Amino acid sequence: MITIKEAGEILSLTPQRIKQILKETEIEHIRTQHNNGQIKILPDGMASLMSLKKKKIKQRKVILKGQKGGLGSTSLCLITAIRASHKYGAKILVIDCDSEANSTSFLAAEGFDIGKSITLYELYRDDLSINQAIVPTRYKNIDMIPAKGLLQNIDKIIHSKNPKTLLKSKLKEVEGVYDIIYFDLPPNYSKLSESAYISSDLIIIPFDNSSFSIEALYLTTDNINSSLEEYEIKDRPEISILANKFSPQRTSSQEAWKVVNEAFPTQLLPFTCRDSVEVVNSLNAGYSPLESGRKIKSDVRVGLEELTDYICSINQNDEIERRH
Repeated sequence: MITIKEAGEILSLTPQRIKQILKETEIEHIRTQHNNGQIKILPDGMASLMSLKKKKIKQRKVILKGQKGGLGSTSLCLITAIRASHKYGAKILVIDCDSEANSTSFLAAEGFDIGKSITLYELYRDDLSINQAIVPTRYKNIDMIPAKGLLQNIDKIIHSKNPKTLLKSKLKEVEGVYDIIYFDLPPNYSKLSESAYISSDLIIIPFDNSSFSIEALYLTTDNINSSLEEYEIKDRPEISILANKFSPQRTSSQEAWKVVNEAFPTQLLPFTCRDSVEVVNSLNAGYSPLESGRKIKSDVRVGLEELTDYICSINQNDEIERRH
């Protein structure tokens, strides 16, 4: 849910105009109290407002990952997915490609049976439709393809398949259904990961202040570029680099930023995601730090909001109603 003020900022309308629209339509919203409580707009309601004002999220397949674990990639994927669904009413699909199944565990709806679920492993082993694997999550606008331990054997199933078409052929079935499709990848560069990288539209590779993460950054970009060349990918994904777990007070963070900025000056994103125990604690407790009503330091929130907005590129109509 988001507030009237937040909705107004996104839609370039005053809160008064938003309230007027809500009165004139059946757009989904609630009040936090019966009479005088704050008005909150539900995800479906925000999707309706976006459509009404002719604003549309650019449909993208997104990866937040590099070839190193422990960088907070899955956390960023979950936080931005949930925020995008609330803030913009975005329809999200999270494809969990990691046998550790952290995204699956976090997103799973009550009563979800991992044993009966269909992962990418069963999808390719039994040549199933992608729609047979998609399940709803505990977030209304977010679906997922789950993962489980068996997924670690998927390369035995797909070893002879072409990475260029491996995922693209399956994703054709859901083309136009979702605004954002996230691939939550393991840290290794397997055939499945390679197919996800070359099938994506936006790749964001995080790094922190360790030399190992910077080394992984070089390795990941080299591997992606090699795959793009090998398979002659014409519509190449946009590759960006993000400083995550950044602390401006730490010399190591500043030095890492300098090194990466010199090596990738046009790809390094101008904002950072700050190091924060609040983010870790919230996810461990089963919620996103950007969910409505949660308290989080402003500098931490700003970075996560900027990352969400960067992923959710908005196509705007020139005839959008002027601010009242």
